[in-house]
Amino acid sequence: MDGERILIVDDDPKSIKLVRALLTAEGYLVRSAESAEEALAVLKTFDPRLILIDIQLPGVDGWELASRLRNDPTMDKTCIVALTAYSMEGDEQKARNASCNGYITKPIDVRTLASVVGAFLKEEKTPEGLPSNGDTEDLLAELRNNLLAEGIVEIPTLLANLDKEFNVDAARRFFHRWAGIAGTLGYPEITRQARKLEALFTYPVTETKGTLRAGMQELMGCFCEAALNKEPDRGWPPEVVACLSGKRFALIGFSRAEIQRIANALQPIKASASAFVEALPGADILSTFDMLVVKLAASGPNPWTDAGQLGNNNKPLLLVGPCKSLLAASAPREQQPDFLTAPWDAEELMLRAYRLLSKSQAKRAASGRRLGVVMPVVVIADDDFAITRLVSAALEKFQIDCRVASDGAQGLQMVKDLRPSALVLDINMPGMDGFDVLVRMRMDTRTRDIPVILLTARRQEDDVMRGFGYGAADYVMKPFNPTELAARVSRLID
Repeated sequence: MDGERILIVDDDPKSIKLVRALLTAEGYLVRSAESAEEALAVLKTFDPRLILIDIQLPGVDGWELASRLRNDPTMDKTCIVALTAYSMEGDEQKARNASCNGYITKPIDVRTLASVVGAFLKEEKTPEGLPSNGDTEDLLAELRNNLLAEGIVEIPTLLANLDKEFNVDAARRFFHRWAGIAGTLGYPEITRQARKLEALFTYPVTETKGTLRAGMQELMGCFCEAALNKEPDRGWPPEVVACLSGKRFALIGFSRAEIQRIANALQPIKASASAFVEALPGADILSTFDMLVVKLAASGPNPWTDAGQLGNNNKPLLLVGPCKSLLAASAPREQQPDFLTAPWDAEELMLRAYRLLSKSQAKRAASGRRLGVVMPVVVIADDDFAITRLVSAALEKFQIDCRVASDGAQGLQMVKDLRPSALVLDINMPGMDGFDVLVRMRMDTRTRDIPVILLTARRQEDDVMRGFGYGAADYVMKPFNPTELAARVSRLID
């Protein structure tokens, strides 16, 4: 079948890239389109032997496109195969109604796709379990990185807009894409949860808002769990991992592609980033981050570096851009920024961040030594950024160095890596909850003796007793007094 022409119609660039690579490796000539309209335009100059059509296309859906193509006399001998994210009872009948030769269910099995396509071209019954000869490991690694980065960047934006200008179509497209590609890349939990969320749009969003919010939080937990369990792409020095692990980066002025590059690099060391593309957030929001990374424009004004906006914010600051812009961005600050000139890569950005943050931590440690204090490290695991910032601020007054985790899995890993003096642990978190973290800590000889304070809104006596039964040293209920909590942590450390 070498040289046979194939057209892929799918609105997910990741799916197109993966399918194209799998089929090209088998010698097929592959073209692609992201909508029915684009497909019709491609077909004016490209005569494929087989067309793979995703049924969930924007505008004209895949069933309608297949029907239109089958009614075209010039397409009589073209094999048309539907790609569906759902293996539902009615799909086979829909495929027949659209005169498709058959359908393939997503997530696509990378081992069998080429053989399945070959069987359709030979007009055989679709085989199952046949291996593909294509070597796609590098591509799969890239697609996994991009998928995890996209989810971690986009879900908080969707959650933030749920009560404001929620874009239903955009959310549906994200959930549909993740449902279709995540399982193929080895993340079945993301596929299952994304499918549940996509199904919610059969109802008015106003009626499902609470369920949608809870579902997106659970989906975020799936993405975080996948990112935390992902093997690092490179071995960073232990001191870099220890310094950057759990840190939160504010990315200001970067493009979406640049944000994904940075997020991909941060994943293996369990750091996180939030992006601000069009408007600078207020000082209260910026104070919740450990470091600010600002992209400067090549020409014209650079509003990000105005003294009135960033000049009074004393978080470690890294400025990225062309040399001319960096020279002009010299607003006086208590903590001097570092500079990274273009062209730049994400790994170099991380090393600059490590240098800045390690200097900041050394400065704080020196301040502690001047007071005769050795600064202990405390990990704070809570998915509420306001809570973590409040607790951090209170503990820092006691000369305690704070590291923040946004979910249970990340908190557990930070405890294993850092061996902190104590852990402040929320119970209700996405993915692994606080009780699970506590149980796993007590089963590990390396972490079983680290004191844990549970910080939670749960007030039932059973929860309190369960926490102490699992080995918690103390239990603080929300709402709480930050100074009192800090005093309890300090007492445990002493």
